[in-house]
This record gives sequence, C-alpha cells and structure tokens, in this order.
Amino acid sequence: VGLSLVQTNNRRTDEEMSPAQWFLFAATLWLPWVLGGSYLLIHFFHAKGVVANIVDWWFIQNFAKVYLTFVGLGTLFHFLSALSGRQLVGRGHAQLAFWLLLLFGSVGGVSPGAPVPAWLPALSTVTAVFYFFGVIAAWVSLTRTISGASAADDADSLAYNLMRLAALVFISISVVNVFFAFPGPGSAAEFTTYGPAMELLFNLGFVGLTLIAALYHIFPRLAGIDFSPRMTGIQTVAIVFGLLGATLPTALGGLMSGDAVLGSGFYFASLGDVFLFVGSLILFLNFLGAILFAMKNCDCLAGFCGKANTKEANA
Repeated sequence: VGLSLVQTNNRRTDEEMSPAQWFLFAATLWLPWVLGGSYLLIHFFHAKGVVANIVDWWFIQNFAKVYLTFVGLGTLFHFLSALSGRQLVGRGHAQLAFWLLLLFGSVGGVSPGAPVPAWLPALSTVTAVFYFFGVIAAWVSLTRTISGASAADDADSLAYNLMRLAALVFISISVVNVFFAFPGPGSAAEFTTYGPAMELLFNLGFVGLTLIAALYHIFPRLAGIDFSPRMTGIQTVAIVFGLLGATLPTALGGLMSGDAVLGSGFYFASLGDVFLFVGSLILFLNFLGAILFAMKNCDCLAGFCGKANTKEANA
C-alpha cells in the first residue's frame, strides 16, 4: 500500500499537495515504521522489563498521537473544505501543525508515576506542551475555513455536522490531555479509569465519528444509492449518546473518590455501551442493506450468476 501510495503521489498532475494529503500520506507510512520498530525491539532484540514497557508506551504514543490523529485530521482537512464549498484557509497553520504534531507526537507517552528515570516523564510533559501548539495551529486553520459556513449540499449536512463535532471532541481532549500531562494532575488521574475513558473518547469521538461521516458522504456516490434516512438518524444519535455515555461518566468517576460515585459512573458507562452497541449494529445493518440494494440495482448478482451458468453450460 505504501509503495502504491508513493507511486500515485509521484504521478500526480497537481504539483502542490494539499494538507489533507500530507497527513494521510504520513499516516500511511508511519504505521509500518512504528509497528516494525516495536516488533523488532521486543521480539528480535528481546527487550524485557522496564525497557519493554517503554517500547510499549512509545508505540501507543505514536499510534494515537501520530497515526490516528493524522488520519482524523487529514480526513477533516479534506471534507470540511469540500462539504462547505470553501478553500482551506491557513495553509501555513496546517503546515506548522503537521510538523509539530509529527515531531513531538512521536516522543513521550511516559506517565509521571512510571518506574523509569525522571527525565523520561519530564520529556513527555515538555513534548505534550509543544504537541498542543500543533493542535492549536490545526484548530485555527479548521475554524477559519468553516467559520460561518454550512454544508453546500443539504444531503451532506449530517456528515458535515458530525465532522464539526469530531473536531470539537479533538480540541477538547487535547486541552484536557495537556493539563493532565503535568505531574500534579497526572499523578492524581494516573491509576484510575480516567485514562482508558479518554482514550476511548478519542478513538470513537474523534477518529470514529470522522470516518463515519466520511462514509456517509462517500458511499452514496460510489454505490449510487443512499443509506436509509431513518436508520441513519437513529444510528447516529445512538452512537453519539453511546460514546459520550460510555466515556464521560467513567472519566469523571476516575477523578473522584468514593465507591458510590465510581459505581454510578460505571452504571452510566454500561448504559452508554448499550447505546453504542445498538448504534453500531444499526450502522452495520444499514450498510449491509444498502450494499445489497446497490448490487441488485446494478445487476451485479445477475451478471455473476449468468457467467456461472455460462461456464457450466460450456463445461
């Protein structure tokens, strides 16, 4: 995939690459690098003990802060501009965000209470602050592009609003993460359910919603048939309420003390998981039904069966 991407990029007719291409291009090539490097360090060089933990933290940091973030931002930079009918504003901000996120997102990930030399958590705090500057640069470019704009096509209003919500989740999580990157707040939240809850909110609320919104826009244009409007509305509401209900109470419960508070947080999280499951199930059924209808309308199954019957007759 990477070689095909490089060849396609080298043969492009437009000499200037868009910021969306920067982020998606780097994300595609970054994943095999961090995955291969981590695998070699653990399985070939036999890193053990604390060193293995450091390798694990390094991989998680790169996977979340570089790969997933670049996939989400690359999708947002392209579709928010395309769906609003506006040219991207702040190309310099996007370029600054790219390099800051790439350089400082690839270093760090060590929690303040980790059993490692003190300079590693300190380095993680410093890189988290500079990483946040990259987030601000990306946010400025996105907000200036869509300021006062709505979807150019009413059919894309749901996808457009979902991407705006995903961008809001991204900046909100980034603000909270840079606050808890410092030793004081970070030590209070380190061994609680706060960390897993915020990671889930990032994965589902930012990257997940962005890719679902992109699916809402791309699929009807590829298949020639749209999703069921009623099912799409139900699944979107269920997914949004589910991811918020499955993450925010758990994160808040992790920051507070008392068994009663923690228990109530988990009850709300369980309810959010149910909503998330229902929304995901409806999305799957909606997607499967749309594919079957598209295949029926284009006579794909009939053509396939006809070819099979022809081969049997010739045999």
